[in-house]
Amino acid sequence: MDCVSPILDIASRLWDCGAQHLVPIRELEENLQSLRNKMSELNSISQDVRTRIRLAEQQHKQPKQEVNDWLEIVQNKNTEVREILQNGDQVIQQRCLGSHCPKNCRATYKIGKKVVRALGAVGEQVERGRNFEDVATDLPRLKVDERPMEKTVGLDSMFDDIWRCISNENIGTIGLWGLGGVGKTTLLKKMNNEFAKPCHNIDKVVWVVVSKDGTAENVQRAIWTNLGLSNDTWDGMNGDEKVVVIHRILKDKRFVLLLDDIWKRIDVFSLGVPHPSNENKSKILFTTRLEEVCGHMEAQKTFKLECLSPSQALELFREKVGEDTLHSHPHIPQLAESVAKECDGLPLALITIGRAMAYKRTVGEWEYALRLLRDCPSKIPGMDDHVFSKLKFSYDSLCNENIKSCFLYCCIFPEDYNIPIQELVSLWIGEGFLNDTSNIEEALNEGNEIIANLQHVCLLEGGENEDYVKMHDMIRDLALSIARKDKEYTFVIDAMAINERQAINERQMTEWEKAKRISMWNIYSIDSDCSRTYSNLSTLLVSSHESLRCHHPITFPREFFQCMPVIKVLDFENSGLAHVPVEIGNLVSLQHLSFSRTMIEGLPIELKKLTNLRSLHLEQISNVVLIPREVISGLLMLQVLRIFKTETNIVSNDLSCPEKSLLEEMECLKHLEYATFPIKTVQDVRNLQNSHKLQNITRGVQFKFCIGLTSLSFSSFRSMSCLKKVTFYLCNSLEEITLNQNEQKSEGLPPDNIPNSNFTSYDQCLKNLRLVTLFKCHRLKNVTWLMWAPNVKELLIDNCSSMEEVIGESDIGLVGLQNLHIFSRLEMLCLGRLSKLWSIYRHVLPFPCLKQMSVVGCPELKKLPFNSQSAKNSLRKLQIEKTLLDKLEWYDSPTREDFFSYWH
Repeated sequence: MDCVSPILDIASRLWDCGAQHLVPIRELEENLQSLRNKMSELNSISQDVRTRIRLAEQQHKQPKQEVNDWLEIVQNKNTEVREILQNGDQVIQQRCLGSHCPKNCRATYKIGKKVVRALGAVGEQVERGRNFEDVATDLPRLKVDERPMEKTVGLDSMFDDIWRCISNENIGTIGLWGLGGVGKTTLLKKMNNEFAKPCHNIDKVVWVVVSKDGTAENVQRAIWTNLGLSNDTWDGMNGDEKVVVIHRILKDKRFVLLLDDIWKRIDVFSLGVPHPSNENKSKILFTTRLEEVCGHMEAQKTFKLECLSPSQALELFREKVGEDTLHSHPHIPQLAESVAKECDGLPLALITIGRAMAYKRTVGEWEYALRLLRDCPSKIPGMDDHVFSKLKFSYDSLCNENIKSCFLYCCIFPEDYNIPIQELVSLWIGEGFLNDTSNIEEALNEGNEIIANLQHVCLLEGGENEDYVKMHDMIRDLALSIARKDKEYTFVIDAMAINERQAINERQMTEWEKAKRISMWNIYSIDSDCSRTYSNLSTLLVSSHESLRCHHPITFPREFFQCMPVIKVLDFENSGLAHVPVEIGNLVSLQHLSFSRTMIEGLPIELKKLTNLRSLHLEQISNVVLIPREVISGLLMLQVLRIFKTETNIVSNDLSCPEKSLLEEMECLKHLEYATFPIKTVQDVRNLQNSHKLQNITRGVQFKFCIGLTSLSFSSFRSMSCLKKVTFYLCNSLEEITLNQNEQKSEGLPPDNIPNSNFTSYDQCLKNLRLVTLFKCHRLKNVTWLMWAPNVKELLIDNCSSMEEVIGESDIGLVGLQNLHIFSRLEMLCLGRLSKLWSIYRHVLPFPCLKQMSVVGCPELKKLPFNSQSAKNSLRKLQIEKTLLDKLEWYDSPTREDFFSYWH
């Protein structure tokens, strides 16, 4: 038995060893299926990981290296396992028929071992793939993220100006402002991409789109993300901690912060952004539509982006349309020029319409598009979504409905029209848009403030000078579109602009029945014999080009004015109206009525029924206007009466009634606050001198004829503190205009210490004087009294044959004269046909505001009151005869050279 046990033990061990080697052979088929299943599971996990990576890459992340390594292992495993499975299948197929015994045990054993090892390796990768929490990490932020942009047109000059400003180490904050769609964002992108060049040595450029609803927190979060900081960190910090982190990252960097589309002040410094300084050489640039935001953001330099010039606009438009379309018909290039002109240089409109026209290759399509642009531009594809929607942001930002109404009202004027500011505010007052119409001065101030606000948000722009504004064509189209949607129907008919016959027909008048406002330009007749009701009409404007007024006086059918129950504004200014329809007297709702610059010869007595009328304009009418007695005094609510540069006669059919002058009629008006009027007689002068009421309301006065008036002293107009313009016309008896000379000469200096710029009681009437005109006053030798009018902006003296000096010698002394700031605000000086004039002023004057000067027909003039510092940087236009220039004496040679350079 002793020898049997060892033998059994050896046999047992041999069996165990053999059985272990038989497992890979015996379980081969089962293991092959398990390997297939496990590999399928691994590939599914691999596919999920790849999907997660794609999503992460869309969020500007990159896959982790360990994940990339794992994916490569999976790919290799697929190749390896595919071969093992193929070999295993072959072994299974080669078994003895009807038996599980392999033909080749050794080969089967080796395959079985590989399957077992592969099964373990694949299982390990499955577990590894399941355990990936994050498959990607944030990409490292570039110093500058370049932004895609198309080729720019017309921005190079502005880009160069801004870049020079960026190069100035003393300027840290720069503001770019302008109309929506003018190219501010495009220019900011161009600046951003320029910073990407290595030569500029910028550590970090941060781009943030703020937008109208943007908040400080949104801006801070955008800066946070741009600096490569994680969202998880953001969520786990309070406000102060975020400020500290942003400041720590940026304080030692040379950074550029670009803020696009700001609508209000964003205090970026409270968000952690360091102040730009000479030390860090950092910059902040921002864009906005609102000029005032540049001030709120404390911009050290601002740039206003203007629309493109006509040639630049056409270049951009042609580029978007494409040469193939432009050359598809010989007439299309000319039509394209007309379409581009309608866009008025606004890049956004040029691009949008250019793309819409890119495949329009018939003349009919282009002519139709041109008509749409003029009549209803919102119907052109893309205009509502891409142009008007952006422009409307500025309209929506207006702070109240009154300002919005004032803006929409401006579209009643034709395209490219220079709108007189004074006239526009008067129309607003007539419509009732302004809050305090009981005080006309306050209403005028409010109107001027609204115009300034509309200019600051680029909904209005400057006109030919500071007295005018204009409306960009696209902004005007926007206003018309908004008015239509709000059912504030506005019809603007300009016969000259559309080359139509200058008459209104029945079809047009039918459309007008729903109108809120109508303006007719260059129309001279209305073809209508039937009465219509304009139940919504509140404003009717009628105007004509100067060339049409005399040759084509406008006429209206009698019934035209019979059914306008709510009309407030009726304005014929600058029209060819020759006869005032008596039916106007029935429009009792009228608030504003203007006949200025017409050809009327009189007012009908029926106008006295307009007892609600607040404003009547009769300025610069070429004919003598006959006004029936009690028409003016019958306008019981009248606040504004403007009869400047118009000769009037008060007439009466009742010979038994005593004559009454215009000034006496005006005295009867209890609510009159603002008046301009003519003075024709010495009695008129006395009436004005004796009426504190009339002096208080006087804004402009024209002294005309005044036969027998030899001397006029402004000391007699102590209450005329609001006088803004005065004209002396054909006053051939007038020898001198003075102040109270006895008071002036008493101490050698004027009373109340003029060196301290205080005004005496009698010169209060001159402190607000802006415009002075003298024409054919042949006995006047000087206008020395103007030294007491420091705010005069325009001075015109023509054909005054005895005029020797403009400002003559005075007894108040040189020190006193220097403190008077003579002509310190004068912008225009025109001297003509003054045959005896030898001096403008005997000493040098600075003329800090002088823009335009004309000296013609003054052969005796010896010297100009100019040196090299006079009118420096302000003079823009000079008209002076070469013969006079050659003989003038000069204070210094640089002045002579300057004047000769202006002349050339």
